[in-house]
Amino acid sequence: MTALPPAPPSETVPRSRHGRSLDGIQNTSRYKVRRAVAILAALGIGIGLTWIFCNGSVAYLLFLCGCALVQVAASKLPLSLKYNPAPPWDLTPLLGWDLPPLFMNPVVSFVVQGLALIAFVGEFAVGLARHSWWAALFLWVPPLVGASGIFDASQRNPSLPFFLGIAALIAAGMVIVG
Repeated sequence: MTALPPAPPSETVPRSRHGRSLDGIQNTSRYKVRRAVAILAALGIGIGLTWIFCNGSVAYLLFLCGCALVQVAASKLPLSLKYNPAPPWDLTPLLGWDLPPLFMNPVVSFVVQGLALIAFVGEFAVGLARHSWWAALFLWVPPLVGASGIFDASQRNPSLPFFLGIAALIAAGMVIVG
């Protein structure tokens, strides 16, 4: 006769000081509304400060926001895709990711990472050309924080921030040319 395996230890649900469960607090509508208001306020303050330092240049603001969105998209690509020793048809390392087929391609992943790096260097170079060195060091931070807040870590799909970033960069180019 075989013995039964030991029972798993009972997991205790974290509770607040009032005895209510804390495990579902992030799914409440009040939490979501407060989080959205906080993100919008931070985004408004950040974009407002960037607008002041951009001296009202729509093209430069679009350029900074587009670069930030491309960088956020690059940060959402899984590391297992970039350095996957498995054959290309083995998608088991990607089972937990919400990736479109386009972004599963290692070449596209490399291109997105390269564009993010070029965008970072471009932000710094354009900032040095337009402003002093301290403004060039810190002017890209508010759009990046805002884009990271809008496309938070729970959304693993890099396609929306990538294509919005490309559209913002094209719009910045059109404003400069036109």
